[in-house]
Amino acid sequence: MASTRRPSISSTRVVALPMAVVLGVMSMVVLASGAHGQQLRMGFYAESCPGVEQLVGEFVGEHVRRVPTVAAALLRLHFHDCFVRGCDASILLNSTGGNVAEKDAPPNLSLRGFDLVDRVKTLVEEACPGVVSCADVLALAARDAVAAIGGPSWRVPTGRRDGSVSRMEEALDEIPRPTMSFHELADLFASKGLGVRDLVWLSGAHTIGIAHCSSFADRLYGYPGGANNGTDPSLDATYAANLRKRKCKAPIGDAVVEMDPGSHLTFDLGYYRAVLKHRGLFGSDAALLTDAAARADIAGVVAGPEEVFFQVFARSMARMGALQVKTGAQGESLALKVLTTGGGRVGANITVRAPSHRSAAVVEIDPGSHLTLDLGYYSGVLVHWCLFRSDAAVLTDKAAPSDVAIGPEEVFARSKGSIGAVHDKTGAEGEIKRNCAVANSDNMQFLPHSF
Repeated sequence: MASTRRPSISSTRVVALPMAVVLGVMSMVVLASGAHGQQLRMGFYAESCPGVEQLVGEFVGEHVRRVPTVAAALLRLHFHDCFVRGCDASILLNSTGGNVAEKDAPPNLSLRGFDLVDRVKTLVEEACPGVVSCADVLALAARDAVAAIGGPSWRVPTGRRDGSVSRMEEALDEIPRPTMSFHELADLFASKGLGVRDLVWLSGAHTIGIAHCSSFADRLYGYPGGANNGTDPSLDATYAANLRKRKCKAPIGDAVVEMDPGSHLTFDLGYYRAVLKHRGLFGSDAALLTDAAARADIAGVVAGPEEVFFQVFARSMARMGALQVKTGAQGESLALKVLTTGGGRVGANITVRAPSHRSAAVVEIDPGSHLTLDLGYYSGVLVHWCLFRSDAAVLTDKAAPSDVAIGPEEVFARSKGSIGAVHDKTGAEGEIKRNCAVANSDNMQFLPHSF
């Protein structure tokens, strides 16, 4: 893979910035180590997985340059993740038989980028198995995607852990809706620890966005009290007529419209200019003009150099990326795990990729006898017919190969017995689960189906 260099704020031309903007950018990493981010820090993987940021950046950059719309997809995926239970990659978890996950909630059905995140995670796992969280991969990928399309870059402290809870109901409650008023949006952002200016600047991501006609059809047809064929009066009448005629004809289908017509593949000020002309597609876009301070901020950034927008957007993204993160002993780092190598050999459904919302091909770990608990797995290891690196690693220990060659099957039972007593919870510790896959305190806690 050809090496690419990620554009950064420092590589743009130097301009005089307002002191408030400069101080805000300087505080980005400080915020990530405060109440928002707890134990996040720069260089978290410097020793455990050096080079992971470069790995993610190069892969994402290559794909964004090939398919620029990937940038908006990854950015939106990160946003929707952070607004529900914080930035914990819960948006990536699959629904199970009795539970509907965030990704299957109506606001998330149009999300894209899951496959790309899976591919990045697979690369990271190959380099550093079980070390880097999906939440960090997603946060880094969103940053690198914006930079690759020509937008700003920002520092992303890492150390997030992955959540194991994902509920459709929470996505319905927590993700901003395109019909929200300014006060509703401000209240929702405030509940996340974000301010009105974060609302204004994060809305700027719509400069590379697209919208489905169904998400703003109420502004074009049958708007309560609306003139001009029931059009929302806060939407430019000429623009609305053009949308009805060309893009969003009745009956409304699944057509899409650029949120920044003419430059939706360029990270610039076009979206804000459209909003000031009353050509924002969502009601939530138009709502930005109903607040005097928000309107003044938009007018001010449009009148200034583009770099000011880059700086304030980067600052708000850094703040959002530290929302309610799980660190330390919280959450988990989702990776392929094998508790006992011998036990693994009966696993016909052990997958060889990171958790995905799509089906994954499977390979028998002990071809020919994977439904029989015998020595076939160890025979394969001895001739280097093994799938996992951890299997091959058995041969790197001097004593292990001889144990593998002569050990009777009974020793497996002895080792399994030893595992059964590891860190047992007794007495008042832990809980007696009603369902072994569901915590009593939470009816949605589950492991990804790939395990």
